[in-house]
Formats: sequence, C-alpha cells, structure tokens
Amino acid sequence: MILKFKKKSALILSLLILTLIIACDKYNAANDNTLTKQPNIILVYADDLGFTDVGVYHDLLRKKGYLNYDNYYETPHLDSLAKTGVIFTSAYSNAPNCAPSRAALLSGQYGVKNKVRNTGHPENGIDSLRSLIPPPNSTKLSLEITTIGNAMTYAGYNSVHFGKWHNGYGKNHIPVSRGFRAKWTQGIYKGLFMSETLYRPTRWAHFHHVQTNAEGFENFFDGAMHMIFGDFDDPRNSHKEEHKVYADSLIEKSTYLSDYMDTRLGQMVKDLSQQNRPFFINYNPFLVHNPLSAPEKDVGYFKNKTGNGSDSNPIYAAMLKKLDENVGNLLKILRQNGIADNTIIIFTSDNGGVGGYREMGFLGTHNTSNMPLRGGKGMLYEGGIRVPFIIAGKGIKKIDEPIDEPISGIDIFPTLLELVGISEKQDWQLDGKSIVPLLNKKRFDREYIAFHFPAYQKNNRIIDGDTLASWRMVPGSAIRSKDYKLIEYFTGESKPGDGSNLELYNLQNDLGEQVNLIDSLPEIKQKLYSQLHQWRTENKADYPFNKSNITKVYDFQGLTLTTLSTELKTHFSFPGGGVLILHRNNRIDINKRLRSSSIITHVDGVSVQNIEELQKVLKDKKKVKIVLWYGYKEYEVDLKVTEILQKSILRATYFQDDINFKITEQL
Repeated sequence: MILKFKKKSALILSLLILTLIIACDKYNAANDNTLTKQPNIILVYADDLGFTDVGVYHDLLRKKGYLNYDNYYETPHLDSLAKTGVIFTSAYSNAPNCAPSRAALLSGQYGVKNKVRNTGHPENGIDSLRSLIPPPNSTKLSLEITTIGNAMTYAGYNSVHFGKWHNGYGKNHIPVSRGFRAKWTQGIYKGLFMSETLYRPTRWAHFHHVQTNAEGFENFFDGAMHMIFGDFDDPRNSHKEEHKVYADSLIEKSTYLSDYMDTRLGQMVKDLSQQNRPFFINYNPFLVHNPLSAPEKDVGYFKNKTGNGSDSNPIYAAMLKKLDENVGNLLKILRQNGIADNTIIIFTSDNGGVGGYREMGFLGTHNTSNMPLRGGKGMLYEGGIRVPFIIAGKGIKKIDEPIDEPISGIDIFPTLLELVGISEKQDWQLDGKSIVPLLNKKRFDREYIAFHFPAYQKNNRIIDGDTLASWRMVPGSAIRSKDYKLIEYFTGESKPGDGSNLELYNLQNDLGEQVNLIDSLPEIKQKLYSQLHQWRTENKADYPFNKSNITKVYDFQGLTLTTLSTELKTHFSFPGGGVLILHRNNRIDINKRLRSSSIITHVDGVSVQNIEELQKVLKDKKKVKIVLWYGYKEYEVDLKVTEILQKSILRATYFQDDINFKITEQL
C-alpha cells in the first residue's frame, strides 16, 4: 500500500474556521454602526524592492554620508506618504526571498515555526557541490494556522487579498479559503468573492498576452496573465493551462499588469467603501520583480536621464516609477471615495533588491545596487533583508525623525490587531510584536529579531578567469540585537549550528557589513550566539544534514542514491523507509522531477525500504513507475531503466560550497 499523507485534522479545522467566519459575518452585520468607526487598512506589499531605492531612504543615507550621488529613481508619491506619517529605517523582511516572507506576514510566525523557509526547493545549484542536505521546505502554510485574513475577518472587517500570493494554489489554500472573504455587492461581479490572486506569477511577464523578450533573459515570455478570481467555483476562472486569462472582457490584451491593478483596486475600494463596514486590503503588486519590462514611454524617460553608475537600469527605474504611481493612484482613490481620513496605509517589501552581487564578485542579475548595503535578495546581509517601511493615515501621528528600532514583517499581524482593538488569541501563536508603542513614542521592549534560512541560493562567480558554480547564500541563520548583528553559516561546520562559522557586525558604525568583529568582541559574539541558539532550540529549528556522515552511495542513471538511515529519516521528518536521491547530474535524459532530496518509497507499487530492495525490484525492468516523497508531499514519476546500480564511495572533500563561500568572504 502506497503511503498517503492526508491531513484530515487540518481540513476539519479549516471547516471550523469557515464556520466561525460565517458566524462572525452574521454577528458583525448587526453591529455595523460600531464597525464603521474603525479605520480601513491597506497593506501595500511590494515585490523585490530595495531599501535604498525609495527616494526618502536614499536622501537619509546621503545625509549620513553613506551615498554621494543623486537618486536615479523617482518615487514622489512614496516620499509624500512618508512626510505625512512614520518611516522605519531598521525594518526587515522575515526572509531574504518571497514565499517565506509572505508566509510569515500572513501567519505572524517565523518561518522556523511555520516551515515555509524558502521559495520552492532549497537545493539550488549543482547537487554534487553541496556539502549539506537542507531540511524539507513547505510551499504553503498549514491549514491549521490562522492567517491575518482570518483574524481581520474575525474582527468584523471585509478582508481582500489582491495580487501576488505565493502560499499555495489549491482549493483550500487560496486567499478566499484563508480568510479573505469580502464580496462584490455591485456591478456584474455582484455576489462573487473580491480577492484576485496572481497564479505563479514568476512564469510570465508584466504585459498581458504579449510575448516579450525582457532584457537580461534569453527566452520569450508568454505574457498571458495567470489569475485565480475568487474561489474555484468562480465562473471567471479558467482551470486550463494553469489559469491563463484570455478573455478580453476580464483583462484586455497588451495591458500592463500594474495598470490593470490600478483600475481594479479603484473598483474594489469604491464597492467596499459603500458596505458600511471597515475593510482590510492585502495589496501585493508584482512590481518590481523580474522579468524586467515596462511601458516604453517610461523606459524612454529614464534612458534620457543620467544614471549614477551603480543604479542606471532604465527598465527597472521605469518599473519602480509604475509602483510609485500605484501608491499615488491609491491615495487618489481614497480621496475620491471620501475615506482618505479614515484609512491607514502601510508600505513595505517582501525582501531586498535584486542586485549587490557583482560588488561581491558574483555573476547574475543586477537590477539595482542596494548601495551602501551589502548583498541583495537571497542573502542574510542587509541588502537581502532590510526593507523600506512607511505607515501613515488615521490615528498615525507624524514623527519627524525616522524610527531606527529593529522591526520585522511578523510585527504587522499583531500591529493590525492593536490598531483595530482586537486581542490576540493564544492559539494563533504569533511571534511578532505590535509596533503601536513605537508610533506613540512609548517604550518598546524586544531583545532581538532572528532569521533561519537553511537553503542554498545560487550565483556563479569568476575566479582567475574560470566561471565556478557557487552560492550567494548557503544555509544559515542571523540575529539582530540593538546595534549588532550576528550571522552563522552552516557550511564548514562539523555539525551545522555548532557556532564555528560566525560573522559579527556593528550596523551603527558599519552599515555595509565590511568589518567582521567576530574575533575582537568575544563577549558580544557569545551573547548573540547564545540567544540565536536558544531561539532555534525553543522553536525546534531544522538544521541541514552534513553529507560527510554518509559513506555508502550508489550510482544509477546519473543519480547518486543512498539508503535512508535513521538519522536521515529524522532529518526529513519521514516515518517510513526508502532510498534518498543525493544528487542528479545534468544529463538531459533524466526526468527533472527526480531531484535531489527526493525519497523513493515505491516502484511499481512495491515498497522500497533500502538500496537492496530497489536493486531487486528494478531487475529485468525496462520501464517503471516510481513514487517519490519530496517537501512534505508525494508524487509519481515514470522512469526508463537503462543502467544498473553501481556502488561508489562518497568523500566529503568532493563537496566545495564552503570553500567557494570562504573565497567569496575574502573579496
């Protein structure tokens, strides 16, 4: 019998949450007079926007002497918003890339707890060069977790998610099923759910149904928008070809995505403002994520503008201009509907900008420099996780000086609860802390914020004229406490997490993280490492597995296999037996779904517990159906058998990620 992982309890709990939401809707309908006094809240969650790209932040850095040039980018609407409210200069995303940051924001939990720790699979780069096996990664939040959408609906709000989602696209995981249940009450969509979700947006360009050859990419992008409207029963949805939208009545051909979102957002706000209930919109633009593409008139404007060397990409600048115009349009919409004075706006980003790599000797995409910060998206250096954060609107008093207290994306959930007067429920298990005291210039007690990112992020680099496979980020953790920040990389450690590969920076004096103080400040090093270790222990953090502990491996059709040991079963949280795929080479005839860290559990319906059983079941077979377990889920793959299993010995010296990374650190 093939092992199936059914989460009946999670489904039952989701039904209970749905019942609670419906009950709350009925209760709140009778209390609209009270609810209409509550502020509307719109969270604008930008995509891949660098900390230094917004004008107000660039100006602050220039005043402090970190920059000596004018900003190539133009963000007048964001700058204007900042002047009316509060800006934070030590705000962090919850992770250095998209999915884990969004999962943490939605759940109010660190990724170490909700298990969404990376975007997609964590085994990036060449398999045979990785010394560690990352822990499995979930691509969606558990149904047992209460989301910010659930909580705001519970508080009596009309909750809408609009734009990028990246936390599961099945029927039970899309926004409508996670608490974002406001409906249209006017027009042709009356009675349908209002939320709209970009389905796997990184697969297509910013223009609808137009093929574009975006700069920096070799392939043409089919720009047909992939969109899930409302729930799966919505008549607007097409489940064919991964939710591609072809009906011009929904989105006209050649439409630029942000322009469509501007128009639709206006329609949403107009409808919501007339429903006699406060609303919460989780507004997630796709800008300024790759592929780089923007309207030609905007690109042309920046082509005629002199860059500063580090930041001079006219397409990226045009995309940022469109994002800023999104914010300007939002402010206009609120004024037109007479609700600007009763609305709070929060603006931030899911991670740092795509860039800062070439300054560290890496090849790869360079959209923006992130100067003076080190690194960029996918890294635990400041360029990957420090983000802009602006809050303004009803009840938010303007503070002239920026707030430099470290805050994080997980703080948004509890902050919204306090702003609307709802107490946190214990079973929500929020890790964040409300920043309302900071907005009111009151005491804010928190010792640290932490990060755990046990995944690889690939970037090649050139050494002595040779292009070498390398990583801009290897599995690691970080902690920020007051002025200091400690980073631990797990490569090169005898036991990942043993504290032998650390870096320490004083961000007050060294924002660019250029001077490693690990040897000169032993007391601070020990304090921060102890806090980081305790935090990981309390949250039951999963660590990578060192391949040097594996000795017996087998080669088979370009795959390197080993029997799943007791230690590996614990590592993968896998209850059964099986054969682990350690590596796959680059042979084009290997099914791509046979990726590393997959566990072979069955072949042609026969259970496989070890290498010997795999050899036996493959004997004299020409084609088999393999059942694999990967990333907390199971799937099937067809495989042609053309070679036999051959035994080989795995040597730890074969893996070089720690070596390449140490070379990088010397640059």
